[in-house]
Amino acid sequence: MNKLIKVLSVALVVTALSSCVRFNTEDSASATYQISSTFELNEQEYSTNFVDGLAFLPKFYFEEISYMQCLCSDLNVGYVGGFKLSINAGGEGDSDDVATFTSSGPYSGALGSTAYAAFYDTGFTPDYDLVYNLSYFKTATNYVVNCMVNNSEFNSRLADAGEIDPGDVLMVTAYFYDDGVVVGTSEKILVDYRDGNKKVVKDWEVWNMEPDMKNDSGSIHFNQVKFKVHVSGTKLRPCFCMDNFTTILDVEY
Repeated sequence: MNKLIKVLSVALVVTALSSCVRFNTEDSASATYQISSTFELNEQEYSTNFVDGLAFLPKFYFEEISYMQCLCSDLNVGYVGGFKLSINAGGEGDSDDVATFTSSGPYSGALGSTAYAAFYDTGFTPDYDLVYNLSYFKTATNYVVNCMVNNSEFNSRLADAGEIDPGDVLMVTAYFYDDGVVVGTSEKILVDYRDGNKKVVKDWEVWNMEPDMKNDSGSIHFNQVKFKVHVSGTKLRPCFCMDNFTTILDVEY
């Protein structure tokens, strides 16, 4: 591919559900936000940082609330694993390496978006993939809701070619941490050829994490997330695509 994409996005969009809903003192206020990592392109910013439809950055951020990181020394230099920002829509002529960072199906991102996050688990990924910096709030409680998830075009091609073997599986696990301590996990199976099944996700679908992040006291607070991909068999690659990672954040300023 020889295209250079000229638009670079900042990754997180915050929509206020209720802003300053309660004033406790003259100098404080509380609010609830829905934070959704859409990775959408910002048409106001132009750059040639996207090479062949991909970019990887030390962090994606919005007003220091959260960021997604990957191990790299600079933009499009030194990638060893984790997330890349992708706008690939896929095509029959794409190489296997490009298809690894391309979402399955006719669209690029979820819900009509053009950008999404593509993950490759090399075993050399960062300690955390998503980090919420909440230190400048008086109090902050962050609850997971859901995200959109899809297979890579590479693994979808394997299914179309009949190259996935009985017993093969691809499962993504999200580990949620509160200051470095695991407080919950959630799993999503994207390929399942066990027990006579032939399930392969080939388009964006919801990964509802909320039921897995509840206990007797209610929703579990977290501020760090780590993704891992388990694959069996010799042909499936440990990769997947994600969009619209959404949380509810209650804060007091």
